[in-house]
Amino acid sequence: MATNKVCDVIVSFLLERGITTVFGIIGSANSHIYNSCAESGITILNTHNEQAAVLAAGAYYRTSGKLAMALITAGGGATNAITGIVSLWADSTPVIIITGQEKAEYVKNHASRRMYGTQGFDIVHMVSKTTKYAKLVDASSVQDELEHAYNTALSGRMGPVLLDFPFDVQSSVITPRLWTRDTLSGNADH
Repeated sequence: MATNKVCDVIVSFLLERGITTVFGIIGSANSHIYNSCAESGITILNTHNEQAAVLAAGAYYRTSGKLAMALITAGGGATNAITGIVSLWADSTPVIIITGQEKAEYVKNHASRRMYGTQGFDIVHMVSKTTKYAKLVDASSVQDELEHAYNTALSGRMGPVLLDFPFDVQSSVITPRLWTRDTLSGNADH
């Protein structure tokens, strides 16, 4: 079976679900995903700041009926996104937010500290009360987490979801499986 980098698997998922627009800003912690989006032909709209990226992705959904993704970097980038996340939560607006994070070893080894590595911190904990789902993703669960986040954002009372990808996980190589087709597959009905 063929192998792919996790960042390319993320892009494959976006395209499979009809998500062709990403709002965000490149940073060191999200550069693998950003590059894969750019190489795939996904439209990337660079915003002035991370709050604007999240709010723009929400406005895109409200005006087009199509889900978009906000791509945010670690540290200050993630904290800048929080006001936008709370706004989406209050308005029940679905957006997939992907944040970059420090390497997994820093997340693990610095779990008892305030910061992971240079600028990472526990964004999942920080937004757990204002997202429908938030999770730090490891390479073994990438596809399950993407599918779960997508379905969660669009089911019931809709709202934002956040997946946090450590930098080294983004560039890990995995053997992807076929995407699960379910009642929320595609973007045409949402």
